Order: sequence, then C-alpha cells, then structure tokens
Amino acid sequence: MKMEFLLGTAMAVSLGAAAPAATLSASEILAQFSIVTAGDLDTNQDNYGRAYVGGNLVASAGKADFANRPLPASDYADVIVEGNVTGSGGVRIGSNGTTLAVRGDVSVDTVQFGVERTGEVLAGGTLSPTTNINNRETPSFDGVRVEDGLAGNTAFEALFPTDVVDTLNQASEDLSKLAATGTATVSGGGNTLNIAATGGGISVYNFDISDFGGSIGQIDFNLGAADTLILNVAGSSILIEDNMLGLQASDGQRIIWNLF
Repeated sequence: MKMEFLLGTAMAVSLGAAAPAATLSASEILAQFSIVTAGDLDTNQDNYGRAYVGGNLVASAGKADFANRPLPASDYADVIVEGNVTGSGGVRIGSNGTTLAVRGDVSVDTVQFGVERTGEVLAGGTLSPTTNINNRETPSFDGVRVEDGLAGNTAFEALFPTDVVDTLNQASEDLSKLAATGTATVSGGGNTLNIAATGGGISVYNFDISDFGGSIGQIDFNLGAADTLILNVAGSSILIEDNMLGLQASDGQRIIWNLF
C-alpha cells in the first residue's frame, strides 16, 4: 500500500471533526504532534515536539531528542511508539515532556529525561534490564516511573490514538485533490524557486518532485502573517535537499507539506 504523509503542526483546512474516543481528526493530529511516521523512525536529532512513530524508534547513534519546547495540550503520551525502541544510542524526553509509551519492547541503551527524577517509561512488552535511566541506573531509578508488560491494560492503551495513519492518508488524498491557487516562479538564474502566500487565506501549490531538482538549490518563501500554505508534492520517492529561505520558526505551523 502506498503511504502518504503530511508534515506540519497546524491545519487550517477543515478535514472533519474527531471521531469517537481515542481517534483524532487530521487537524488534531497535526496540531498535537510534530512528527508522525507510518513506519520506522531512525534519528539522532533534536525533534522538539511530540512524536507518533508507527513502527520502531531506532536510536542507532547519539540521542533521539523530543519535547524540548512547550507542547500543545494533548491526552496522549509525549513520545508514542507502536513498535519497539532499539539501538545503541539513547532517547531523551526534554523538559517539556514526561512520558515515553511503547507498545513493544525497549532495549535502547539510555532513556533520559530533561527534568531529572521525573518521567514515565511505559512499555507493553519488555524493558531491558540493561537500559539506563537518566544515564545513571537501570530501571529501578528513583523518581522515574518504569513499568513494562502493560499490553492490554486499559489505561496504557488509552495513551495511543487509533487510526492515525489511515486518518492522515485520507487527509493527504483530500489535500492532493485541491486546485492550485498559485504557480511558483523561478529566479536567480534558475537556482531559486519562489513560493508566495500573501492573500490572507489558504494558498495551494501543486508540484511534482522533479520541480525541486535540476538547477534548483533553494526555495524562497513569502508567507503573509495570516496565511496557510499547502504544498502538494507528488512522487514515488521524495527527497528535497534545497535550502529554505524567508521563514521564521513560527511559520512552520502554517505550512503543510503533503508528500504523496
């Protein structure tokens, strides 16, 4: 099955209200989670926000770092992993988070919390006795709640939203059908792709992944203070390595990359 992905932290487009308990709408998912994957996530980077990993979280080197900035309100754990947490590196939950919830096993080298002696490591499977908590001790570390074997526990299962990938796939399909409201221009001798959204509403740009290749080396954004920008990008294998210009950190919550 072809998986589709949306990257963004807020959605101003109406995609339907939330379904019954434990199911979020696409808008709610993108508002509450800064990372959502259908499969594995292999990272040693600072990810700042809340994360939903549909496969395994792999920390193969260094630390996979989450929740380093204030998080939006949510009923769900700060880092949610549907598979296992593995790797020779570590997972760090920053000072704005408290809970790592894992359906499978936890065998990563280290789980660290930004606020020492607070936090929860909750696993449906088994937590390895060699996993260090806060770089100091094994799972009996004082002040950190550590429990495993929780699969089937009602309170534990409530930490995981349901149908996340299906919901976002449907939203991705809906967004991909939107008509373009603008066309990108090329400047700088063919090096710069210019994208503008300044009309005070929702702007839609539709691309093929090839539009970001060739001589294009940077994307220059002109985003109005009250605008939402939807970027639909079609392609079977999507890799965008261009520099992003003209954006502030706060602009990320008003840009949706729909890769399908």
